[in-house]
Amino acid sequence: MMKNNYIADASLLISLKHSHMSLSDSLRAQFESLHENNQHEEILTLAKEQTITPENQIELKTYVGRALNNLGRLKEALTYLLEVDQLEQESNAATKYRIAYAYAFLDQLKEAEAYVAACLALDAEFPYADEITDIIRERKAYLNSFLGSGNVDNSLPDRGRE
Repeated sequence: MMKNNYIADASLLISLKHSHMSLSDSLRAQFESLHENNQHEEILTLAKEQTITPENQIELKTYVGRALNNLGRLKEALTYLLEVDQLEQESNAATKYRIAYAYAFLDQLKEAEAYVAACLALDAEFPYADEITDIIRERKAYLNSFLGSGNVDNSLPDRGRE
């Protein structure tokens, strides 16, 4: 597990200054604007410039994990998102979704399914749960086409879909 005063970017470990401030509304708006404009590398750059504190670490590490997911740097994303999940005491459906996403595209489908189920247990109407469930089904079908039918467990919660 990473120390709270560090944010990792690839093999480079960046030490951050210590203070006791949470993210400001304007900084949060910057992160959200960068995300909406698919500027994920810029999110990582902005995050490295920040001071990480006990008050802001969940939010800051969530932005980093989400950006890494969107850049396809899934193993790195999991490092942050699994830590965030622990810091949140496993209580945030969106974090569970982001972890499921990373696991799904790493073809760790049982882990992905477990996190989708945890997401739905926290929020039965989570808006992207169907999307990730479909991705897991597609990944299973793809893997079965190469490994042979029956080698990948295809059971997923139905949620009333066809």
